Amino acid sequence: RPPMNRLPGWALACICAAAPLASAQTVGTLVNNGDPANRIDMVVVSEGYTSAEMAKFAVDARTFINSFMGVEIYQDYSSYFNVRTVAVPSNQSGADHPELSPPVYVDTAFGATYNCNGVVRLICVNLTQVHNVVDPLLPANQRDYIFVLVNDSTYGGSGGAILVSSTNSQAVEIMLHEFGHTHGLLADEYTSQPPPCNPAEPTAANSTIQTVRANIKWNAWIDAATAIPTLTTTSGVPGLYLGSDYCPAGMYRPTYNSRMRTLGYPYEQVNDEQMVRRLYNVVSPIDAFSPSNSTLSVSKGGEQGF
Repeated sequence: RPPMNRLPGWALACICAAAPLASAQTVGTLVNNGDPANRIDMVVVSEGYTSAEMAKFAVDARTFINSFMGVEIYQDYSSYFNVRTVAVPSNQSGADHPELSPPVYVDTAFGATYNCNGVVRLICVNLTQVHNVVDPLLPANQRDYIFVLVNDSTYGGSGGAILVSSTNSQAVEIMLHEFGHTHGLLADEYTSQPPPCNPAEPTAANSTIQTVRANIKWNAWIDAATAIPTLTTTSGVPGLYLGSDYCPAGMYRPTYNSRMRTLGYPYEQVNDEQMVRRLYNVVSPIDAFSPSNSTLSVSKGGEQGF
């Protein structure tokens, strides 16, 4: 089992047993920066909040988003995001804790449970039920990424197509790591977790088997004086560091440490660049221009050319 400050990249939110949903889901807006067609649209969905706790959900969702958007690159690109909330009341508060003695089980909208797949901090929810609620409420261009916020202060979360987080203040780091996978298509940079090592060249921007400087995906970031492979343990120095994508040998990562290796660290330069590239797959930095006429007329010596 991995150290507590790491999250296995293979840990995805599961489809758990369906539970009856409470009614009266409501949609709110936390951040509105413009047309959803030209923004990254995030949705925060409540889980384990009773009808009487919806004010708490509003505060928790705001706190979660402020923490998430407070890290290095999202501060610079915060105007590229919209954030909505979907408040879904549960019959009971919290989440299941089958790992406790005695176990605790509660009746919630999406069946959130800790100890999923035997990993205490891994929280699973019913993904189908989440989509059943969110999809009819918001068109596809207003739900690029869905986060389920679980009303439980115990550290935990999970990644995948739908990201799941507890309200623990440190759980935001789990979401930042998992968003690196979901949004940035980044690889895990650690070596001690399943799945098994695949010694082929990864598609991810932050792992490679290449050892020739000119062939390294991120060679533009590597200073000419930096040795290849790179042995320094200094943070934030791009190079070629042994061990990545579950492979302790034959696979390399861009920096000695990053958020894709250990929670609590920055993404670092190569991963930042990839995350920003992925933003520009969706968002144009120009919302509109004026005048709208794209024909240019130039006159010289009494003559006009087009």
